[in-house]
Amino acid sequence: MKRDVIIQARLGSVRLPKKVLFPLEGQTILAHVIKRALRIPGVNDVCVAIPDDPAQQPIADEAERAGAVVFKGSEDDVLGRYYFAAKELKSDVVTRITADCPLFDPTTSGAIIALLDHTGADYACNNMPLTWPHGTETETFTFEALKTCQDRAQTAFEREHVTVLMRYDEDVHRVNLLSDTPSWINLRWTLDYPEDYTFLKEVFQLAGPNGPASLEETTALLAKHPEITAINAHHGHYEAEEPEVTGYRVVATAPFQFEQV
Repeated sequence: MKRDVIIQARLGSVRLPKKVLFPLEGQTILAHVIKRALRIPGVNDVCVAIPDDPAQQPIADEAERAGAVVFKGSEDDVLGRYYFAAKELKSDVVTRITADCPLFDPTTSGAIIALLDHTGADYACNNMPLTWPHGTETETFTFEALKTCQDRAQTAFEREHVTVLMRYDEDVHRVNLLSDTPSWINLRWTLDYPEDYTFLKEVFQLAGPNGPASLEETTALLAKHPEITAINAHHGHYEAEEPEVTGYRVVATAPFQFEQV
């Protein structure tokens, strides 16, 4: 079974244009994301899916330098971009990560992939509800579930937001990975605002050129430096009303084992 990561990326951003190419301790945001994705247990290929536009070539060049393959597709039809990227990769399972989260945790992402396998679900995530730091969200789904969305999605909203049908369709078997520390939801590790970039620069400056190696290292560092967490805490995070999903927790690793909550 082939398990791949697809990272969507583009240079356009209303708040922070070209943010995925912002530097962090000698590497770009995108390079940090790719290198973390390559560390996810059980993953085969890491692909960066970008709009098919010459203006996006700097992303393609950076992605290849960091060790990812590049797929070019529709800018607005992000669902289609994912589907055709996965089809070209011959993916059986796809893990979706965004390019503006350089502190996501590879072990947590690996646990979500393992949870999909363990439960036989169509879709697994860690944000229904989110009990992890904002910026560590991971979604994993089967190629069959992605193809169903590709065939059924009609509205612009459904085409832009890749997994919306997986998250709301009552026929989809969904599972959610819960953390043991619900207060982590108050931590913000993503990049949308200038304050987020200031926060990330402070974290990486303290942790070193590759950043903290794990979620535990990041939370430990921030516990010693609460002033860093305060930099962007006022932005919070958006949480939509979601269907009820069966939750699981990790009880062992290597191999992963789970208990239903």
